[in-house]
Amino acid sequence: MTPRSLWHGSRLGDVLPWGGVSLLGASFASGGLLHLDPARAALAMLSVLGLALFAFVVNDLFDRSANRREARSDRPLASGEFPAGLAYGLAGFGAAFPLVSSLLLGDRLSLGWSLASLALGAAYSAPGPHLKCRPWLAWLVHLFQGTLGFALPAGMVRAAFLPGDLLCGLWFGLLFAGGHLHHQAIDAPDDEAAGTRTLAVRRGVRTALWLGFAQFALAEAWALALALSSLTPSGWIWAQSGPYLAYLIGFAFAARARPDPARLRLLRTIYRTAYLTGGAALLVLSGIGASP
Repeated sequence: MTPRSLWHGSRLGDVLPWGGVSLLGASFASGGLLHLDPARAALAMLSVLGLALFAFVVNDLFDRSANRREARSDRPLASGEFPAGLAYGLAGFGAAFPLVSSLLLGDRLSLGWSLASLALGAAYSAPGPHLKCRPWLAWLVHLFQGTLGFALPAGMVRAAFLPGDLLCGLWFGLLFAGGHLHHQAIDAPDDEAAGTRTLAVRRGVRTALWLGFAQFALAEAWALALALSSLTPSGWIWAQSGPYLAYLIGFAFAARARPDPARLRLLRTIYRTAYLTGGAALLVLSGIGASP
């Protein structure tokens, strides 16, 4: 097994950014990074990382046959280069992290939220419910998981969940749900060949892109509303303005003609860069005390 197959097989590139989201949620609830309770913050981050690891690896386990037919180079589990036993082990560890963390903290509400996220993560890819082929349900799953990535650690470090945690977490839920439509647009030809009827397959790539853009714009408007209502510091919205403009320019470039694979990949790169850059800026602001 090569480092590349380990990276793609464990989905670390998709999992690790959730550590930043969870740290931001924990910082939000603590009044800044400098005021974090290290033990609670660590358990909260492990919970979110575990939920993400479980969801991504379980998706690859259920999609092995389809990915094998598509000969996807970024899915070494399908080719056998990444051992299936290791994938099952990672999924098990991912599921255990949030459950054990909630039990250690004696937090029943966190335990309930974690169980719900694990159930949705499995139902998203499992052959029976296969929520990824039900566009509106798939969207709700991504919205829920993105929101929980921020709200769960906020509630865990505070030992109490407040409505503001979910309202602020909805910002990230919209970003995550919108960004996932880029994946659907890129994977549309392979998904159609495999019989996976995602929204991009059902309604077309251009429709998926427009919906992704609309959700990203809604997330920006929601961030402005949060800042104006003093739920978040005003600096948070400015930290996101630059990445949003970069995404807007990238979207205009990708959608000005019939979307092709190269343009779609460029748009996804811009989205990821904007997401990570904006998140890093928010963490810096939290580190200097820019929290409610």
